[in-house]
Amino acid sequence: MYKCEICGRKSFKKIRLGGYTLCSKHMHQYHQYGYFLDNIPRTNNDLNDYVVYDDIAEFNLYNQKNEKIGSFFIDKEDLEKVKYHKWRISHGHVVTGLPSKGDQRDLSHIILDIPKEEDYKVVDHKDGNALNNKKENLRICSQSENVLNKSFMSTNSSGFIGVSHQKDRNRYDPEIRRGKIRCHLGYQKTLREAVYARYLAEGIVFGEFCNEEEHEKKYLYTRYLNEDTKKRIYSTVKEKLINKGLWQ
Repeated sequence: MYKCEICGRKSFKKIRLGGYTLCSKHMHQYHQYGYFLDNIPRTNNDLNDYVVYDDIAEFNLYNQKNEKIGSFFIDKEDLEKVKYHKWRISHGHVVTGLPSKGDQRDLSHIILDIPKEEDYKVVDHKDGNALNNKKENLRICSQSENVLNKSFMSTNSSGFIGVSHQKDRNRYDPEIRRGKIRCHLGYQKTLREAVYARYLAEGIVFGEFCNEEEHEKKYLYTRYLNEDTKKRIYSTVKEKLINKGLWQ
């Protein structure tokens, strides 16, 4: 075995150039540029490396410069489905293949054994994290249901999805949307009360398609509201949702 003096990668073939022993990658860099662009042993042809912990496998993700940019998780039992593909991030999802070749596939579809001809199906990540591809976190749904489970937006002014602060009224404005229907849930004096209104509404309107992490965050933030306040807010939310046809 021969070891590249630049990156340490080992190979059976000895390559000498410019007084160095090199791997194929750094030989090409030196031949083309006259110097080395990096000291990274990975190449763009290498498969994703991974580590197995108990029943979970964690795969590393890299950019075009072969710098690690993150990782994704799967169940250990799905390792054979995943480890022979080259994975990358595209529009926030883990994919393999290329659109130009017509072979791009989403990791979640492969995990759930969705045939290529059914790639139109939408897979929702229950916790809103597209890097968590354990089967318990995946479910097939419609596009409209998938949108319900959206993540936190950086433009949010309250720190909670669906709650904004109206400066001109000095009140908090909780709201909820489903499809083209937008429902205001009643202005509240405090953020905690507004968050509770939204918490109730998303449990009713979104059901199992709530963003689980966000829903839990709202629960923990509002659980110590007194019961009279909760009853008042519940009555208001119910009335608003019924009027908009969103009460289920």
